[in-house]
Amino acid sequence: NIVFSEIRNSYKLLQRNPATQQRLISEKFELYLMRTNTNSPVVNPNRRAVRRYKPDPYPGKVNFFWASGRGEKPSDSRRGWQELAKLGIDIHRIPGDHYSMLREPQLQALAERLKDCMDNAASI
Repeated sequence: NIVFSEIRNSYKLLQRNPATQQRLISEKFELYLMRTNTNSPVVNPNRRAVRRYKPDPYPGKVNFFWASGRGEKPSDSRRGWQELAKLGIDIHRIPGDHYSMLREPQLQALAERLKDCMDNAASI
């Protein structure tokens, strides 16, 4: 479906904080539901579920991998996430932008930081 592919592949959506992501996804989902058969028994319950969804706080610390080539400061990116992470956020700067950090040579830096995080988590 075109609406869900827009959500899945939206660079701008991935750059948003969780509250904004939830609102934008809800709006896209509403548009989708308006285009579908409203006599379906799942349409109205799905609409209510999307409107009511609020992410639960995470009891631990969040490792935030920040693409340093973005046009904002890490503090801008963590808005929304810091409210969900009860023990705070560790920001890991990765060279490149949101997409290039997933390709070489930046991918190596991301893999090293991710391994460090996993090793630290395993030692706790």
